[in-house]
Amino acid sequence: MSVRVIRREEYGRSKWSGGETREIAIYPESAKYSDRNFIWRLSSATVEIEESSFTDLTGFKRIIMIIDGAMTLEHKNHGSAQLEPFCPHSFQGEWITKSFGKATDFNLIMKEGCSGSLKALSLMGLEKLVISPCGEGYHHICYLAKGKIEAEFNGEHHILSEGDSLCISTDFEKAYELKLYNRSEVEVKIIAASIKH
Repeated sequence: MSVRVIRREEYGRSKWSGGETREIAIYPESAKYSDRNFIWRLSSATVEIEESSFTDLTGFKRIIMIIDGAMTLEHKNHGSAQLEPFCPHSFQGEWITKSFGKATDFNLIMKEGCSGSLKALSLMGLEKLVISPCGEGYHHICYLAKGKIEAEFNGEHHILSEGDSLCISTDFEKAYELKLYNRSEVEVKIIAASIKH
């Protein structure tokens, strides 16, 4: 089991034709997105143009979630989807996909055979949330989309500010409690990613 806090200034950043992408985490850590040799990758991107085309990612599955703004996806021969903030949308990487609208998004890309999910969590003022991650080969990432929290895991305490992430990898079935505390009176938004490879 390993626990790692990744601060927002540590993310890898790259430009694309419509904005900027921040790579939050990639597995294995030695993998490169451009080489397509990863099992999974988490990232957040700004979409600063009204219309753009998604990269062909044949052999991968994608889950996308809007953090702010508005976006419509059109999948050729597979329908369309109006994305609402903090609602996940799944599709195959080989689908020919176009996006319409400006937004900041959150992306989970997984190789075929890997499974995962994105879920938005809200903590109201002075509220506590308990998550119990477990399972061999599981990765759990909590990305702080809005606000500030205190995270307690396995006797360790971490303060996460907006844009920071907490990554937990488990290699056995025993569950551990991750406690998240909102010490303020302002709502906190967290995106929780769970990935099994």
